[in-house]
Amino acid sequence: MFPRALALAAALATTALPPGRAEAQATASTRAEAAASYDRGVRAFRERDWATSARWFEQANQLVPSTAALVQAIRAHRNARDLRRSGTVALALEGDATLSPSGQATVQQALASARGRFVRVEVACNAACSLVIDGEPTPYLRVFLEATRSHEVVARFGEVTRSQSVAGPAGSVRPLLFEVPESALAPVEVAAAVEDEVLEDGENPYRISRMRFLSRPRASFFVSAASSSVIWGVTVWSALDTRRSRDALARAREAGAAADELAALEFEHDRDVRRTRGYLGFTGVTVATMGLVAAFTDWTPHGDTEPEVEVSAAGASLGVRHRF
Repeated sequence: MFPRALALAAALATTALPPGRAEAQATASTRAEAAASYDRGVRAFRERDWATSARWFEQANQLVPSTAALVQAIRAHRNARDLRRSGTVALALEGDATLSPSGQATVQQALASARGRFVRVEVACNAACSLVIDGEPTPYLRVFLEATRSHEVVARFGEVTRSQSVAGPAGSVRPLLFEVPESALAPVEVAAAVEDEVLEDGENPYRISRMRFLSRPRASFFVSAASSSVIWGVTVWSALDTRRSRDALARAREAGAAADELAALEFEHDRDVRRTRGYLGFTGVTVATMGLVAAFTDWTPHGDTEPEVEVSAAGASLGVRHRF
């Protein structure tokens, strides 16, 4: 019995690691697919389709592990009032020191809501495995399940499977250990992971550039566009004023005006032409600058003005976030 307990502890230590820690890096195509899934999750979150949003965030994490995607999945599950699922996802992030303060708070709230309502099952395998619980695949080795009834847990080691039944009252913890001989195992590739980054709120973790220090929020583009609009307006005014002085000079010539009057009008028109050309050149520079700003702008959807509601036995709180 004692050696089995030691084996279970060792297996838990090696199989219950937080996501995002694998050494291999994701391929460009997989990372792009994960980024697209994350964006779909953001759009569904904006539309308050919480279940769909959570599914997309979890799919992004399965493609390329990311703590940011899982935190968003927890929030979506909580908004859907699926406390069991939000708690299960939170277990994958429990103890992760890389989480932001808001991420830590999200994880702790989800765990607190689930602990007293469900039985927690801690699965450990002596090799890489995947789980099917009550016929439903799950990517997590630590899960919350409905209390009081029995659940069938199947561990798959490639073509080899092992199964056990588990049950327990709400608030209890049930450890399960699955073991297969090494001779029955096939080599398993290390899962790709997204690099750990300190993310700004709402950032898509899969689109962090190596030149991230050049990345600018959308507000920078809007300021650049507003400045360019002012310069363009001045350029248009200058062009219209140049046309006015040209027409005035033409009318004076047709009317046979005196030489000194014509000279003054020619001087005014030449001045307007030089000024307009200068503004046109300046406008070209602003257009090029705005293009560069646009190229380095973070266009990731951030869910502008997204309400977050937290409900507990003590009451409810509402917070609104907005980010350009």
